[in-house]
Amino acid sequence: MSSILDKIDPTLKEKYLVLIERCNARGVEIRSTQGLRDPFEQAVLWRQSRSTAVVNAKIEEFTNNGAPFLAHCLSSVGPQHGDHATNTPPGISWHQWGEAIDSVWIVDGHAEWSTEKLVEGVNGYKVYAEEAEAMALTAGGHWTSFKDWPHVQLRAASNASSVMPIAEINDEMFRRFGEPAGEPVHTGTTSENGGIPTEIVEKAKVIAENSPVRNYFWKDRGRAPIGYIKGVAVTFAKSYYELKTNQDTAVNIMSQYLGAAHQDALSWYEISASTKFDRLRAVYTLALGLGMRESSGNTTEGRDTTVTHPTEENAEAGLFQVSYDSFHISPWMQTLFERYHSAVNSCSLSIFMEGTPDKHRDLVGSGKGAAFQKFIKECPSCATEYVMLMLRLNRTHFGPINTKKAEYNLDAERMFREIEQVVDDFGD
Repeated sequence: MSSILDKIDPTLKEKYLVLIERCNARGVEIRSTQGLRDPFEQAVLWRQSRSTAVVNAKIEEFTNNGAPFLAHCLSSVGPQHGDHATNTPPGISWHQWGEAIDSVWIVDGHAEWSTEKLVEGVNGYKVYAEEAEAMALTAGGHWTSFKDWPHVQLRAASNASSVMPIAEINDEMFRRFGEPAGEPVHTGTTSENGGIPTEIVEKAKVIAENSPVRNYFWKDRGRAPIGYIKGVAVTFAKSYYELKTNQDTAVNIMSQYLGAAHQDALSWYEISASTKFDRLRAVYTLALGLGMRESSGNTTEGRDTTVTHPTEENAEAGLFQVSYDSFHISPWMQTLFERYHSAVNSCSLSIFMEGTPDKHRDLVGSGKGAAFQKFIKECPSCATEYVMLMLRLNRTHFGPINTKKAEYNLDAERMFREIEQVVDDFGD
């Protein structure tokens, strides 16, 4: 019990210990079963009694209202099946804040879950709820719409969304549960590609070298630099490897369920992608065409020269011509930057620069926006992952996407399928 109590809000802990004693005084033994529950656990409970349509609608709602991490929590746990357990999606429950606790009534040394059974004329859950309310705690058993007898919480407000905006909830949940707990330990890997096996990287480069897409003539742009094709191929291999090995990275956003067409480029292009692997492959295929449209596959490209008075916030840079004013779209943008900053050898710059001229474009400004431009150009792997997030979360940032001038090339899609097979076969 102590490990559960040590993770909840100190005020709730203090009151709960008194609550247990008050129940004991009335002949009812209560034991805690769960206190702090992370948003992924909450997502499992919420999803298990809901249809795919309802889940997808909630994911879209979260995404559209500035809560991409909560959307990620819901999408990443996958399909669930079970009885109805909660009305509250991830982040919204006070369990995620450590301000709620669940308990069980103990009868003759065993858990008793019935709210109707009487022992010496009393039901333990009724006593538990009465005593909780007497201590100014909120008892779930006294709720009207969904009675949750094991549940007690610190606040009177039913859930977090009734006291703060969803975007604020999202940011706090990401701060508490979204940051990486530590760097993963990899074996047989190379730092040049973000920790994926060297064998996969080398095979991905060979596949790109021999793919028909390298000789494709992109409309108004010509052939792509071979370094661009190889670099995107290697970055895709990294993302697919992370998805296959269930890593908690930005790939979970790249491969999430299709969103609204005004936001998600895959929906906008009406691309059929039923699985997370299909969606990852599709967004990389679309991004390859976008990069050719935006920069001709040149990571050294600078700001859009047609903008008369650019600022460091809106000055575009790099392969996909993204700007610093997009940095707030998802907490994963910052996480990507932090991870690549801590391992700059994983930027794959030498791969992307093969056959690519350095344009020596100047930066705009000298602050955070300028630093963003510089890093986007010097770390094309980061820029590539970054644009995958943008295409799934905010496609309106890209003119060639909005006008559908970015080409979706089927040879590129086939190239990525070959790379998937390499990853699938690895270690067999």
